[in-house]
Amino acid sequence: MRQSTLRFAAHDVAIRSWSPGEPVANPLKLLCFPFSGGGSTAFKPLAAALGPTWQVHAVNPPGHGLGAQLEPFDDVPKLVQHYLDCLPDDLLRDCVLLGYSLGGYVAHHMLLQLQARGRALPRALVMCAVPPYERRARTYSDMSDDELFDGLTRLGGIPKGLGDARSAFSMFAHVVRADFRAYERCPVPEPQLDLPTLVIAGREDPIYRPEWLSEWTPFFKAPEGRSVPGPHIFVTEHSAELAAELSAWRLALAPSTLKSNH
Repeated sequence: MRQSTLRFAAHDVAIRSWSPGEPVANPLKLLCFPFSGGGSTAFKPLAAALGPTWQVHAVNPPGHGLGAQLEPFDDVPKLVQHYLDCLPDDLLRDCVLLGYSLGGYVAHHMLLQLQARGRALPRALVMCAVPPYERRARTYSDMSDDELFDGLTRLGGIPKGLGDARSAFSMFAHVVRADFRAYERCPVPEPQLDLPTLVIAGREDPIYRPEWLSEWTPFFKAPEGRSVPGPHIFVTEHSAELAAELSAWRLALAPSTLKSNH
């Protein structure tokens, strides 16, 4: 698996990409937006698990990472505008958007912005661990550093073996808080989108439950639901199960939708 990084320095945005070591005809592009506090590297295990028929691209948001040049955004519509100002059309064209938690709201609003501008929509949308807007119940952005660290640990956002990272957490706690503010304050959009939509839940997730799938129908015409093991952040520990669900969903859709890039 080959890795490359495309940087948009003026926007403090980077796209990390993984592709097969050997060229494969017409791999399906998957463009991923991360959860609160997350970055592009969270999707590397998924890229490895999906295999050569997928080409995975993951966004590293502005204000995230050791070399960050901008402050993190705490406003989803403004963040989407920022992305659309720099992301190339050939990346968005013919791809599947995958939004994880906060990234699901980002992907949703991006689709609506593209539609409003009369631009071609991506082929499909995957929402991982994204609660319906009215189900946002807990506020994380006003927690202390210790409370926020403990909350992320419960959600699966602190990888196993990094429990001793608490002492360093204060260096990037402001980034996590900004992300949670964006998540908590994200406006509820009105138009319904008509494109293939898959909503995936972690079976031990306290924030999104599989039985809430029907609450996404005001926003997506016919969302399909699936579940995988794990807590809210399951993409790293359960990437194989997530990859299996994505691949099965891809095969079940009409050939003109996802099976090739022609």
